[in-house]
Amino acid sequence: RQLSSGINAEWPLRPGDKDYLGLKIFRFFIKCTRCLAEISFRTDPENCDYICEQGATRNFQAHEIAERQEKQLAKQEAEDEANPMKVLEKRKKYRLRLCVDTTA
Repeated sequence: RQLSSGINAEWPLRPGDKDYLGLKIFRFFIKCTRCLAEISFRTDPENCDYICEQGATRNFQAHEIAERQEKQLAKQEAEDEANPMKVLEKRKKYRLRLCVDTTA
């Protein structure tokens, strides 16, 4: 079957396949265009993502990057609140931004 333009994959439905809250979990099988090795992955509706099962490694995980950025932001805010000079600088920048926005 064809997923979208130019992407062919098989997703056989087997009896007893899993589901999550009534959503079917699909398993896809594709072939690498370079080495013709089979790659399989399945949907993960719980996390709105895919899980690589065989023949591939994941090189980008958006949720880990988002978590790392949230932790860094929380740490920066905690450091800024502990430093009274940083608080004054932020307040001054905010007020300057308000003045520029209202005059434009």
